[in-house]
Amino acid sequence: MTLDPGQLKAALQGLPGWQTEDNALVRGVPVSDDSRQALVEAIGNAVGEAQVPPEVHLQPDLVVLRIGDPSGRGVTPEDVELAARIDQVLTGTAPDEGAADAS
Repeated sequence: MTLDPGQLKAALQGLPGWQTEDNALVRGVPVSDDSRQALVEAIGNAVGEAQVPPEVHLQPDLVVLRIGDPSGRGVTPEDVELAARIDQVLTGTAPDEGAADAS
């Protein structure tokens, strides 16, 4: 199920920094070269086994994330959930899925 324009607008209000582009959610994240790989790995850990993982495009001083089906079906609730999980990584509030259990 894809979101209608009203649902998409409401979802974007809860996802600062994200916008829609070609029926997908897109966000650019400024990042220095020495932090880029750690950020990409942290995002990979947070998204886990997502049906459609985000596309990650590396540009100088910027990581561009695109969430959506390449066929352009539109933004789904699952895409919004995935963007929210990525936002948790960006704000440092995501559970550390890659950490070893110390017990």
